[in-house]
Amino acid sequence: MAGKYLQVAQTIARRLENGDYLVNDLPGERKLAAELGVSYLTGRRAIQHLIEQGVLPRRPAGRVTVRQAAPSHNLNIAFVVPAFSSPIYNEWYRALKQLVRTHRGNVRAVPYVNWHDPALAAALDGNLDGLFLVPLPQPPPELLQQRLHKLRQRVVTLFEDMTHLGIPCVAGNDPQAVVLLVEHLHGLGHRQVDCLNTEPTAPIITRRIAAWRDGLESLGLTGRLWDCAVQPFDRPQFRAHEVAGQLLDAGQLTASALLCTSMAVAAGVLRAAFERGVGVGHDLSVCIPDGIDDARLMTPSLTTLKTPDISQQLGRGVQWIKTGGARWRGPLTISMPDESVVQGESTRPPKGRPAATTPR
Repeated sequence: MAGKYLQVAQTIARRLENGDYLVNDLPGERKLAAELGVSYLTGRRAIQHLIEQGVLPRRPAGRVTVRQAAPSHNLNIAFVVPAFSSPIYNEWYRALKQLVRTHRGNVRAVPYVNWHDPALAAALDGNLDGLFLVPLPQPPPELLQQRLHKLRQRVVTLFEDMTHLGIPCVAGNDPQAVVLLVEHLHGLGHRQVDCLNTEPTAPIITRRIAAWRDGLESLGLTGRLWDCAVQPFDRPQFRAHEVAGQLLDAGQLTASALLCTSMAVAAGVLRAAFERGVGVGHDLSVCIPDGIDDARLMTPSLTTLKTPDISQQLGRGVQWIKTGGARWRGPLTISMPDESVVQGESTRPPKGRPAATTPR
């Protein structure tokens, strides 16, 4: 059993290196021992070993805490994101992690489910240099807004604007770029372009739908909105599969092209079409405004928008945190580069019309 305390010490050391105790502090020795399934004496001996090795600070009395320890990285960042799966969030997390690594730093993902979630409060209280926050669609409570304003030198938001609190925002993909997809379909010869949404109601979804309408109006096209939003944290792909199937069975989906508001919505549509022998790309053109990595792996591959390189925009956010905004110049909104259409196999000219030159 002599080596068990060393195994426990190694586990704690790896957690420290990974930034696991930057948000929630190192628990007490009894709680830590129970968590790792060892005796209190073994847990205490492991902590003493880390103190002797200089990994944890030596304190004359009281509980050992990571907050008094020297940081294991030059830059410690939290990626605070709503607790549901999203290809966009995953993509931005990977990009931020790669960027912060160049600063010899570490990124810790912190999921939360509402503005009152203790995980969010812990991230704000944590031993971190700063955090990138993806806000929920609903405005935060007044007390939380006041707190975010006080901590504004350490916070950058993604997608949702909080510049009124003095916090910079990386705007993300411009929802107005959806117009490019409508123009692409128009160039192929489509004259009726419907829109299907089953994503939870959120500002980015609302703006994508508004951009679809703008595209129809500017080009003189027609189209119908099928808005069947699920509740937050429900699964939009399954709702899309159900709704698309019902529309196809009832003959209500008469448009030759369909804009889906997300990759998840399109996945449900593709399955519903396959089950009914509707050829996506032949009988019905389908496109989406995001998810380029997943889009190219679908069958057929989906027409989407090319995601620009976001490292420069995220880099400005990192500099804001490193300098506390001291050397910031210009507006707090960090705009993204222009997007372009990447045509997949899912969009072709409608039946009876010749192929046209389209952007790729």
